[in-house]
Amino acid sequence: MNGILERSAVDPCFDAARLRTQPLGELWRAWRQVGHALLARAWDEVQVWRGRARTRRMMNLMTGHEFKDMGLTRQQAAFEMNKPFWRE
Repeated sequence: MNGILERSAVDPCFDAARLRTQPLGELWRAWRQVGHALLARAWDEVQVWRGRARTRRMMNLMTGHEFKDMGLTRQQAAFEMNKPFWRE
């Protein structure tokens, strides 16, 4: 047996017998769905990052009065603006 099919001994969810009998087209469709899901999730995360970056750039243009309206001090706003886009 090759190394891939021996995984069933380690991973009980991996069904090597089913894999051997499943048509290649079905396997390809399943992997394509996984790929699409990963790409969709990555795209969503990039959009969140872009929104954070845009918000932080806009905060840099605000005045102290606008921060006060939002309930933030200038120091709190500076802390938020200096965060990298990937941090919440």
